[in-house]
Amino acid sequence: MNMALLEKEMKNRKVSNFEIARQLGINISTWCRKKNRPEKISIGEAEKITKILSLSPEMAREIFLA
Repeated sequence: MNMALLEKEMKNRKVSNFEIARQLGINISTWCRKKNRPEKISIGEAEKITKILSLSPEMAREIFLA
């Protein structure tokens, strides 16, 4: 997973870590732990993040399948 690219896309779209956590239905601390250990991000969460950030399929692949 390419966390640097995810962070860049979040910044470009002005979506905070708090907003990602809220929309995933998890605590902000849980989201921060998942970001530090990206292998813990589930496929379902990756799909939700893709929708939250309105990522293109190509960008989603670049972020989550890196």
